[in-house]
Amino acid sequence: MASHYGVKTKYMAKAKLGDFTGSRPHQNVVLKSSRIDYINVRNMGEIYESLELDSKKPGQFFLLLDGITDP
Repeated sequence: MASHYGVKTKYMAKAKLGDFTGSRPHQNVVLKSSRIDYINVRNMGEIYESLELDSKKPGQFFLLLDGITDP
């Protein structure tokens, strides 16, 4: 599915993945992305207005997360 939307994927052996992450915990999945910018919003309309959308750029997507923890 990722490839279909223009997102590059790569499979690695678990040891190589550990090297890639600097031995940080990864649960066998890693996402490499550009710097993440944070924005403060009061409602979903503000989020949509703040996004710079370019529908012709493959692989571009936005992931909105709230309250994520990893016990």
